Amino acid sequence: MKLFVEDNVNKYPIIIGEDTDSTPDGYLDETSIIGIGTNKAIENIMDYNHIRDWVLVEMMKKDVDYATAFGMCNPTEQYLCCVFQLMPYSVRLLFMSDAQDKVNWDKLVQLTEGSPFSMFIGRSRIYQDMRVCVSDFVRREIWFPNDYYSNLNYAQAFLKDVHLYKEYYIAANDPELGLFLRSEGIHLTDGFNSKVYWLQELEDNLLNIYNSY
Repeated sequence: MKLFVEDNVNKYPIIIGEDTDSTPDGYLDETSIIGIGTNKAIENIMDYNHIRDWVLVEMMKKDVDYATAFGMCNPTEQYLCCVFQLMPYSVRLLFMSDAQDKVNWDKLVQLTEGSPFSMFIGRSRIYQDMRVCVSDFVRREIWFPNDYYSNLNYAQAFLKDVHLYKEYYIAANDPELGLFLRSEGIHLTDGFNSKVYWLQELEDNLLNIYNSY
């Protein structure tokens, strides 16, 4: 499971950052490490790993260097960064006991695979929304006008290509699905935009879904 960020702070695919349009009114009073990290209400409506990433974004606004950014945080901010497991074990133990660290760790592991809450939108929901989006291109026969079966073949080819990416994404928030959709990193030359079924409209729609929760 990919739970740490100290080696690559860019590996998480969903960063909410300053844009709070997708956060219901009243759930977030302050877009800061303390405002986010102490607001327990948003855990019922947002993927826990997205909340964690949001804390990371706020921390990294202090400096582009990971360790420097953490050092510029005040003690309360540093504690919350450790609560969200954003620092190595040895650093976390400077702010809490091993027992408390285990509680935080167990929570992270449990809440980053899916949703135990009825209002909690997990990564599997994101993938299902993406499937609906792709199927709508079949419904409207976008790729091949008046040829339903050819459109269906394109949709199936896309779903086969992303099958393993989505499994890893749902299970461990692995960012490869996002890299494929954006044609970046390890998918710079064989990403979504290199496929015969690529369309700018479809890419825009899928990335909007991917970054929406």
